[in-house]
Amino acid sequence: KPSAIAIVTGGSIEDALELYKAGADYVLMPHFLGGEHVSHLVQEFENLTNVKTTKLNHIKELQLRKQLGHEHPKE
Repeated sequence: KPSAIAIVTGGSIEDALELYKAGADYVLMPHFLGGEHVSHLVQEFENLTNVKTTKLNHIKELQLRKQLGHEHPKE
């Protein structure tokens, strides 16, 4: 479909550049996204209450994903 947006995942910078060259509209880079997420968490964790709240929310999310049968890929 010509109007579709192609969002793909790249495992390395070289992969991402090749995917852009091949026509990808946006390339997700999980390694970089993880680092970005951690930096946001560090800012959010300036007080202990935010750490505990985020932890409990994360546990609930993980439990739900487990109930739904989601698994993280094994390396």
